[in-house]
Amino acid sequence: MSMTFTKLFSSITESSIWMQDDHTRIVWIAMLAMSDKRGRVWASVPGLANRSRVPVASVERAISIFLAPDTYSRTKDNEGQRIAEIDGGWRLLNHQKYRDMRDDEDRLDYKREWDRKNRPERESDKSDTIRHNPTKSDSNPTNAEAEAEAESREDKDTLGDWAERIYQAYPLKVGKPSALKAIRKVIAIEDAEMVLRRVESFAKARPPGTPFTPHPATWFNGRRWEDDPATWAVTAPAQPTRPSWDRSPPPESNAEIILRSIAKENHKPEPIRPINFDKP
Repeated sequence: MSMTFTKLFSSITESSIWMQDDHTRIVWIAMLAMSDKRGRVWASVPGLANRSRVPVASVERAISIFLAPDTYSRTKDNEGQRIAEIDGGWRLLNHQKYRDMRDDEDRLDYKREWDRKNRPERESDKSDTIRHNPTKSDSNPTNAEAEAEAESREDKDTLGDWAERIYQAYPLKVGKPSALKAIRKVIAIEDAEMVLRRVESFAKARPPGTPFTPHPATWFNGRRWEDDPATWAVTAPAQPTRPSWDRSPPPESNAEIILRSIAKENHKPEPIRPINFDKP
């Protein structure tokens, strides 16, 4: 499940989507909430139906509407088509446009808050500052600085949340600081939800307590989530086969050797009695 923030614009009530039936509107809002920062929705039709709490048939109908061109759509890109199919789900085609609109508002809000906290309360304070520090420049942030700081803060919080979820899904909980550092490095360039799904698959193949499970930092630094899942399960080594002509007894197991040595130690042979040849 995506942990990114989703802004629902009030203008949705003026879109052609809002003219559809209730289930179609609910499915669309659910997809907006489930989308990651790149506009991808990772789900199957039954999974989307479960998240939307509508029947599977309603999701199938909604998906067909979203995939089809819409003459009345306000966004003329892609002929009004709203989503495109990708491996593992769908991509919202106009996601970036609305993300940019949201980010613009967030940056303005951040700058207003910065000004409120840092701007001198009295004009005289500002005059005194300029008089005593004639070479000091205005410390208000530029739009670029505010944008960079707000975006950096958002990305850092998001990466931290995803890293914690991925660490908790890993079957071996050791070396957490190193593990979180390795995970953040990975999800900074890879899709976090994809990595989480691979870790969950690995955890099914290696339940807690399974021997030979790598430390999480080692696993992530080695990009082991890209391994073939068939290699994740730990299997017992195969016993060597004996040729059909070999009639010799099979080799003893360690337990059999130990039992035989114990029995040998406990066995006390009877003393040998001398033979008296003088007696008739």
